[in-house]
Amino acid sequence: MIKAEIKSFWDGVDVKKDELVLDGDQVMMLFVFIAAKANINNIFAQLAFCKEFSTNFIKDTRMGYCLTTMEIALKLLIDEPDLIKIEEETATAPSWL
Repeated sequence: MIKAEIKSFWDGVDVKKDELVLDGDQVMMLFVFIAAKANINNIFAQLAFCKEFSTNFIKDTRMGYCLTTMEIALKLLIDEPDLIKIEEETATAPSWL
């Protein structure tokens, strides 16, 4: 699912795959996009669980970076509701919003 959403994120953008480099802002928007599209029940509780039971080793690695980035992305989705635009009348916002 994640690979499909990332592909969807880049649809219409003319960039060569082997030249693709993401900066921190683009990574954040990618996390926002995936979090919004995933529609995971209790995502905040699951994130809190992961953070609570992570070891210091995990927190200091790429996994910790990903957890923190997801936390910020979810906060952005709550604080900035205009980040999600519903294109179809029948479409609904994620259940956790």
